[in-house]
Amino acid sequence: MKRIGDIASAICGAVAVVFLLGMLVLTVADVVLRTFFAYPLRGVYELIELMLAGSFFLALPCVFLRDDNILVNTIDEIWPRIVPLLKRIALVLSVATFVVLVWQSWDAAWDSYEFHDITADLGLPKFWHWTIVLVGMSLAAAAALFMLFRSDDKGPDSIEHRIEDHV
Repeated sequence: MKRIGDIASAICGAVAVVFLLGMLVLTVADVVLRTFFAYPLRGVYELIELMLAGSFFLALPCVFLRDDNILVNTIDEIWPRIVPLLKRIALVLSVATFVVLVWQSWDAAWDSYEFHDITADLGLPKFWHWTIVLVGMSLAAAAALFMLFRSDDKGPDSIEHRIEDHV
């Protein structure tokens, strides 16, 4: 089960990195062309906006699958035994939040598709932005659900193991 999560995490992370590298290349190319040749790239802002959505929303499932969410250790030292329960509650809330976000965003995405909304400069269908957002949030919900039901190991990197070392 852990292997499936590792593979899915690697795929989501790789796609997010590709989008990030695309943003980097476009930004550098635009700055160089604008500075040295007075020739800005047309539509770079819209492409970077699309790639930013891709890098952020496709990195979300990766964060859940790697268990790399931002963590503030406040209760860990005081009540270490409830930390696994709190992690489960956080995952349940994450799944519920993403399900509501996908459900509510679907209408906006459908409207964008139905009314043929396009970007101002390049005329890209805005539905592509929504597609990336919806896919990323759906995968994040699935990743959080996967982490909720996976078997907990007490390996050296698990938070339970680190807490037990301090107790």
